[in-house]
Amino acid sequence: MLVLSVIAIVLATYIFYLKRERGILLREISDEILGSSNGTANQSFSFKKNLIICVSVWVKETFVDDKEIARLKEEKAIKFTDKGDVWVKWHHVKDFSKSDENSRSYVVMIDEDGNTWIQFGDGEQGKRPPAGSDNICASYRCGC
Repeated sequence: MLVLSVIAIVLATYIFYLKRERGILLREISDEILGSSNGTANQSFSFKKNLIICVSVWVKETFVDDKEIARLKEEKAIKFTDKGDVWVKWHHVKDFSKSDENSRSYVVMIDEDGNTWIQFGDGEQGKRPPAGSDNICASYRCGC
């Protein structure tokens, strides 16, 4: 926990330095559709921008029972659209080692070209997002 706190402080200091000394601004990207899930294991989706921080990933889900909706409302991890769509916030994890088949989790990866990706679980370690059209969405900040 201490290591994560130190990393957060270093990152915040670096961002402040970039914004103040280098004139680099962080852009806020809201509700970017990353793609459509086909319901298979280990799906990956890329962001349109690079230098990503503060990722928030939402998945449009069709089958969420009332008990789950109440729990997600308490956690502020659910939102509803005027069209009746249900978007559920999934959680970033370092890896899927502590995730089970019901864990709404994802990992963040950066490839050798500097592109940022998210990957979902295989259905045993980390839940698979349900199949749907344009049902993977993210909001984030980027130094682009």
